[in-house]
Amino acid sequence: MLLTLLGAAGEACGLDRGMKSNTSTRRQLSLLNQGLILYDKIPRMDDDQLAPLMAAFDARFAHEIFRTAFGII
Repeated sequence: MLLTLLGAAGEACGLDRGMKSNTSTRRQLSLLNQGLILYDKIPRMDDDQLAPLMAAFDARFAHEIFRTAFGII
């Protein structure tokens, strides 16, 4: 679930543009696969990419259901 949220956050930041062909307007990879790719790239990301990604992830994670489910962690 967290990787899917990371994929959605990356899509909201526009980081998905590097994961699809430039002629397509539709999603090429699922949000889960995008999250897996982004998770792998996080250690090598510049601050100008990482800060918006983490802000978008936090905005999606702020939903009460996620806070309740993962609040213990």
